[in-house]
Amino acid sequence: MCRCGPPAADGGASIEGHHIDLRPFVLYGETIKVLPGGLTRVALPRGSLVVNSSQGGGSKDTWVLRSTPPAKVQLGAGI
Repeated sequence: MCRCGPPAADGGASIEGHHIDLRPFVLYGETIKVLPGGLTRVALPRGSLVVNSSQGGGSKDTWVLRSTPPAKVQLGAGI
């Protein structure tokens, strides 16, 4: 998943869009659980599409806040 997020720019004085890549945390065992949050990779240089940290990208923690639990998901055969 690649989207455009609003990291702070100019030392936090303004907000501008940057390309991001959300990497969710998934627990796989007898059941599959997707945790509420993940790691977001951010393309830090203005206009860049590269989110890789070794090439100038950065990372941000991502949390999902909600007041009700998510609905159960049924996985299809072969998934």
